[in-house]
Amino acid sequence: MKVFISSTYKDLIDYRAAAIRAVEGTNYQASKMEVFGARPDEPLDACLKEVEESDFFIGIYAHRYGYIPADSEISITEMDMSMPKDSADQSTVLFSMKKISLG
Repeated sequence: MKVFISSTYKDLIDYRAAAIRAVEGTNYQASKMEVFGARPDEPLDACLKEVEESDFFIGIYAHRYGYIPADSEISITEMDMSMPKDSADQSTVLFSMKKISLG
């Protein structure tokens, strides 16, 4: 199974690392932006494709909103968080350090 880990990066490095260790300590594969590397897709498209192809989604949210692409009104992190709700086949867990609105 593939597990996508979503969050902003700089403010949640330690939390991301803990989630990655937890996932990689199982038989699951952690999908994370730290290892995306060079791809033929645009970064946003590559990220959303990874979310779509994952079996499980872990969202970790706290202090920052994330990068907003020039042609968008919402951040890539919010796009990540919004995608799993559209898939009945994907389990989702969200962690928040403060109250957030899901819409």
